[in-house]
Amino acid sequence: MSSYLPTPKSKKPKPEKAAPTPPPPVSAPEPAPEPSPAPAAEKPVRRKGLPEWAKGMLMTLAVAVLVFSGASAYALMRNFFGSGGTSIGIGPLSGDNTPLPPGVTPTVPIPVTSYKPWNGVDRVTILALGLDARDWGPEANSTATRSDSMIVLTMDPVMKTASMLSIPRDLYVEIPGYGFDKINKAYFYAEKDRLPIGGPGLAMQTVENLLGVPIDYYAVVDFNSFTTVVDEIGGIDVYIPFDNMIIDPVGDEEVKELHFGMNHLTGSEALAFARARSTEGGDFDRAARLQQVILAIRDKILSLNMVGTLLTKAPALYTQISSGIKTNLTLEQILQLAMVVTDIQRQNIHQGVIDESCLLAFEDFGEESVLVPDLGKVRDLRNKLITSGGVLGYATPPADLGELALRENARIEIVNASGKDGMAGATKEFLVRKGFTDANITTRTATADEIFTYPQYTLITDYTGRPYTVGLLLEIMGYTAANIKTSIWLDSPVDVQIFLKADWEIPA
Repeated sequence: MSSYLPTPKSKKPKPEKAAPTPPPPVSAPEPAPEPSPAPAAEKPVRRKGLPEWAKGMLMTLAVAVLVFSGASAYALMRNFFGSGGTSIGIGPLSGDNTPLPPGVTPTVPIPVTSYKPWNGVDRVTILALGLDARDWGPEANSTATRSDSMIVLTMDPVMKTASMLSIPRDLYVEIPGYGFDKINKAYFYAEKDRLPIGGPGLAMQTVENLLGVPIDYYAVVDFNSFTTVVDEIGGIDVYIPFDNMIIDPVGDEEVKELHFGMNHLTGSEALAFARARSTEGGDFDRAARLQQVILAIRDKILSLNMVGTLLTKAPALYTQISSGIKTNLTLEQILQLAMVVTDIQRQNIHQGVIDESCLLAFEDFGEESVLVPDLGKVRDLRNKLITSGGVLGYATPPADLGELALRENARIEIVNASGKDGMAGATKEFLVRKGFTDANITTRTATADEIFTYPQYTLITDYTGRPYTVGLLLEIMGYTAANIKTSIWLDSPVDVQIFLKADWEIPA
């Protein structure tokens, strides 16, 4: 909806800040200047152990490295299984197995989507999920948990391109069957309510609705194998675009300072680098660094001197990778993907993050803070990945606008300031004939203050981010983007308000 232009207004405006300098590809770094020796200073001592909030963020690494490591990953698994190994951790995810009370069954009707097997030629899309460990434990009274990291991994075996798109956990989106909420709760709701599709299935459907592309497979991955794998390959090299970045490696007594240019990281240091909160961009920067680490591991594994070393360690490494993965990909499909990725050059792996440039507002909603997406800009980012590499070139055709609006289930208020008696009620009847739900529409007469304050033309105001409802109203009422106002107010008693003025006539 490129015509869906927001009017900046938010209870909590986005802070201004300089955009971070994007790092160059690891495979071709710029020469780094020799860092000046810093004066000796006492380094702060850290508490041992990984904070619970950080445990989920890097669970997405294993499957991404597996998919993007090409021939080496294929060789590892082929060697392992050829020597009598068995499948470890590959299979459907088992969620909350706590027995339900007698006679209780899941009550939320979520359609189960059938996914056809990959034929090795079509584009393939995988949702990699990491889980938020803060939900685990007796206080949660359940093993259901939220997702913390979301990366959409895509690959086109014909065009030989691939892409990574990171989705922030606090994005405020529609979760099928549950209404609007943070995207990281999709996994939690399905696990808590024992839905047949499970947490991965509902997360996949939620992301499909957000991006407008089918998600073929999922992979829920555990971060525990990450540091071991990085250490087994001799560490990784990452580029830091600024000086004096502080990281907090697990197991070390002291924090470590990284400097401008290329830095060599061990497994624990790579984990700390990806999860660091010390940079200005917060979660958006962490999403970008997670992608940087994934590609750095890929670059190291695919270097010519690594294949022989990895083959000698194939059983142990495969155990480390696969034991932390739950996926609906079969081993055969993983092998196919690994072989195809061998032909994808580093420059043809494209990266994207849904960041502040794709948002309408940062909002407080109840006791939580959420990110309200501008769906037009989110789709623009998706399209940029399409046009830059053809990765998502098979994006599903747009669904019927009426169907999309119906899914939003918007509460609509019609306010009559047209000077024509009964116009609000007549407009409601008109909208119901066009497919809107009668029970979701309320009507009233404008107050004197409103008549004085509002413009002298019909205005459609979106309070909670319902672009398809607004788009359908524009279409059937014959208005343009000039008649739209976006004023995000998530606590609003209505989602969309139609303020009628004298220019409005019900079409014959």
